[in-house]
Amino acid sequence: MPEPKLSDAEITIRGYEEVLRKERRSGDFFASLGDFEVETPMLIEGLMPERGVSVFYGAFDEFKTTLILDMMAHVAVGEPWQGRKVQPCPVILYALEGMEEIPVKLTALENNLKERGTPWGNDRLPIFVRDRIPESPLEWRSEIKKINLRCGDYMWARWQVRDLASDSGNLERPWYPTYKADAPIIVIDTLSLALGGEDEKGPRVVGFINECLDLIKWLPDINNPHDRNTDPDKFDKWNEDNPDLEYFTSPAASHIIIIHHQTKTGNDFAGHRAVGANTQNIYRVHRSGKISDASRPFAGQLTPVRTKDIMRPAPISFEVDVVSVEGTKRTAAILKDKAKAIPKKLEPIIKALRKLDDHEEIRREDLNACLDEVSKSTGSAQRAARKRNRESLEAAGVLVPVEDDSGKVAFYRFHDTGAT
Repeated sequence: MPEPKLSDAEITIRGYEEVLRKERRSGDFFASLGDFEVETPMLIEGLMPERGVSVFYGAFDEFKTTLILDMMAHVAVGEPWQGRKVQPCPVILYALEGMEEIPVKLTALENNLKERGTPWGNDRLPIFVRDRIPESPLEWRSEIKKINLRCGDYMWARWQVRDLASDSGNLERPWYPTYKADAPIIVIDTLSLALGGEDEKGPRVVGFINECLDLIKWLPDINNPHDRNTDPDKFDKWNEDNPDLEYFTSPAASHIIIIHHQTKTGNDFAGHRAVGANTQNIYRVHRSGKISDASRPFAGQLTPVRTKDIMRPAPISFEVDVVSVEGTKRTAAILKDKAKAIPKKLEPIIKALRKLDDHEEIRREDLNACLDEVSKSTGSAQRAARKRNRESLEAAGVLVPVEDDSGKVAFYRFHDTGAT
C-alpha cells in the first residue's frame, strides 16, 4: 500500500523530530524542554504580540482612535513607535464612526512619516479604510484577501522596478523588508457599531468575537488535498458544519484590534464578558493629569490591563500634538515621539525598568540596580551618576516619585515613554 502524501507542515514537523532524536543520541541536546524558552513574536516590542485579538477601551474623547491610528501608521511603515521596534504590516481599518475625519488624520500622519524609505513609497501609508464590515464571515475573509493581494502586488511591482533600475545603474539595490503581507492587521472602530446596533451585552457579541478569532486561525481548505487526506473524517465533519467557509489556506489577519467603550460608572470595559474572556490583550486609554492642569487636554496614558504570553508592560505616557495638515486648512491630532526627547544613554535603564515585575511600586534598591546599567563608575562617582540619571528620567516623566506621609519618597512608578 503506497504511503500517504504528507503535507508541508507534517514534513517540517517530522524533520524537526528527526533532528531532536539525533541530538539526543549524540548528547548534544538541551537538558530538558523546560529549560527551552520560545520567544513570542511581537508586533510591537514588549507591548503587543504579533498574533491575537486586542481590545483598547476608554471613555468618550479619550484619544482611543488618535492613539491607534498613530500606532498603526508606524507599524504600517515599519517605524518604531514610542521607542519600541515594530513588525511592519499593512493595516485594514473599519472606521464605523467618524469616517470623515480619518483621511485628514492619515494625511497628517503621512506627512509626519514621509521619506522613510519604505517599499510603499514616500507619499502613502498601507492603511486601507472601509466604512462597513461584510455581513458573512466568508465575505469578510474574501474582502481582506482581495485587499491583501493588492498589497502584495504593489510591493512586488515596486521591487521589480527597483531591480531593473539598479541593474542599469540608476538606483541602489532595493531594500527587502520583512513585511508579512499575507496577514494584515484589522482595526475595528468601534465594537458597539460593529454589532449592527445590538446591545453590547447581547448574544451577538459572542458570535462577533468568534468571527474575529477565526480570522487569525488556519482553517481547512477544501481545494487542498493535503488537508482532506490528513484526517478525512474530521475534515468532512468540519466542512458539513461550516458550509460557507471554504478558501482558508492561511490566516486572514495577523492581529485584530477592537476599539471599545468603558463603563459609564467605572474604568472597566463595557459589555458582554465574552469581550474579556476571548481576547488575549486588553489595554485602557485615558487622558492623564488633573482637570485643572492646562496640559491635560493634550496628554494621555496607555495602560496594559492584561497581556497574554508576555510580561505585562508598564503604562505608556504620551502627549498629543495638534498639527496643520499640508494642503488643507484642517488640523489633526498625532502623538509626539517622546522617545526622541530622551537621551540615548538612558535607553539601557528604560529596558531594565521594563523587565521589573511591578511597575507601580519600584523600590529604591531596584531602581538603583537599573540606574547602574549605564554607570560603570564606583563610589561617589556612581552615586552622582545615579542622581543625574534619576533626575533626567523624572524630568522626562518616565519615573514618578511617590511620597509617604513624612514627605520622603516611598517608591517610584514607571511610565514608559520609550527611548531612541
